Amino acid sequence: TTVKMSPHSRTLLNTLKSPSINICIWAKSQSSLCLMQSTQERKSLEVAPFAAMPSPIAWPLVGHLPFLLKKSTQDNMDQAFEGLRDELGDIFRLRLPGLGNMVVIFKPEDIKTLYSNEGKFPIVPTFQIFEKIKKTMMTDRYTSCGLVSNNEEWYNVRHLVQQDMMRPKSALYFLSDIEAIASELVEKIVKIKDDDGILEPSEVLREFAAESIGSVFLGTRLGALHGEGDGTRLIELQKQTMSLYMKLFLLPR
Repeated sequence: TTVKMSPHSRTLLNTLKSPSINICIWAKSQSSLCLMQSTQERKSLEVAPFAAMPSPIAWPLVGHLPFLLKKSTQDNMDQAFEGLRDELGDIFRLRLPGLGNMVVIFKPEDIKTLYSNEGKFPIVPTFQIFEKIKKTMMTDRYTSCGLVSNNEEWYNVRHLVQQDMMRPKSALYFLSDIEAIASELVEKIVKIKDDDGILEPSEVLREFAAESIGSVFLGTRLGALHGEGDGTRLIELQKQTMSLYMKLFLLPR
């Protein structure tokens, strides 16, 4: 069977042959940045070499770390990466100390190519940090790394919960609660949008996410959409965690 692939997808598949390549899937949201790595052997394709992939000018030793740590990049990650996309195209690479090459992709068909060639376990470089912390410094709190791991532990936990998570009937159980939370979200958007009907959505979407997660996984309302209770506190802790996490991930180890 012959499978037709776009030139972008063929180039992407060529990069997947290397176990030292990180893949960055970028969506237009700072919280959607996720890094993945594939170690599965790939079939040889006649495509351009990895070195031919576009890349912005890098600093010696630290590579593109200064770009990622700039305040303008941190504050507007989506715009920063869109700027690189306009300059370099839909697939380009960055280099980070301690992590090596990171391939950035945007197009849905390339993201599909990546996921369809993933191995049994997802390889997420960022999880290595949490694995190390849980296995060395917090053994009194964690007996397992659970889903935040790149090994058999991830598979075992996912296998136990997958049937309940993936069945459509499971979603129906929470439908009325999520509908109520969604209605509150709409009411709040109507109330807080400006006179031109414009709203910067990141904060209210954090509140909606916290409220929904609390309802499904904790069986309770957290008060996030009303700016009260544990919901507000959890959002503040999440912001602090992400700031510290980006330093852990980006700074050389």
